Amino acid sequence: MMRMLRLGGSYKKNLDLHLAESARSHHIDYSIHASILRESQIDEMEFCAKKGITSFKLYMNLGDEVGHVYMDMNPGQNLLVEEKVEINSKIVEQVIHNASRLGCTVLVHAEDYQMCSCGIREAKDKNKNGLGAWSESRPGESEVKSITTASGMARKQDATLFCTHWLTGRNGCNIQGKEKWHCNFCGNMPALSHTITRISKGVSCKSNAAY
Repeated sequence: MMRMLRLGGSYKKNLDLHLAESARSHHIDYSIHASILRESQIDEMEFCAKKGITSFKLYMNLGDEVGHVYMDMNPGQNLLVEEKVEINSKIVEQVIHNASRLGCTVLVHAEDYQMCSCGIREAKDKNKNGLGAWSESRPGESEVKSITTASGMARKQDATLFCTHWLTGRNGCNIQGKEKWHCNFCGNMPALSHTITRISKGVSCKSNAAY
């Protein structure tokens, strides 16, 4: 089982609390991938790797109008932790660089938050809300833009990158035609799974993995 850990504070100060609680309460084997949401957390990636965490999550969709996040609560706490984050290109590049240096994998939620934020504002101006408005504000082109950006950085750093949960197969075809990656993309995802496309050292492949 994979557990995604999303902390607003320091991993050095809080990670051991989560590892100890997981060791005490989990009844099956598990592994963690840690979300990097602050510049200050980038320097803590090596600390995480030494604790056995070998994959890191980047939410390129978070920022501006869509930067609101509920963080993981520390064990024993019961108050929601709400924060605003912005995953800019500097953070993306530094995380990919560090991950390559450490021999770790980066999982990317690839949507451009500026394009999504523009769509959210347009929906609000039209007094639209709910899931329909949320979906309409997330154009496929935002995936193409983010994947192109992240994969370009990964290739320069010789990093291993996984682009998770694609929205449409059409977007993948657009990227394939533009970048000549010869990738396979899956638009209709099986229940309880993400579609993951690996981009590493010029070779790409598709697999479905439950998370």
